[in-house]
Amino acid sequence: MTKALIQKFLLVVVASKATEAVRHYNPLRIKD
Repeated sequence: MTKALIQKFLLVVVASKATEAVRHYNPLRIKD
């Protein structure tokens, strides 16, 4: 794997975890 691909992969993982955390810890967002 090239460095750019690794960085992209890490960015996607971090972004998805952050989104999950925000959904889990922010009750205002779970109204949909």
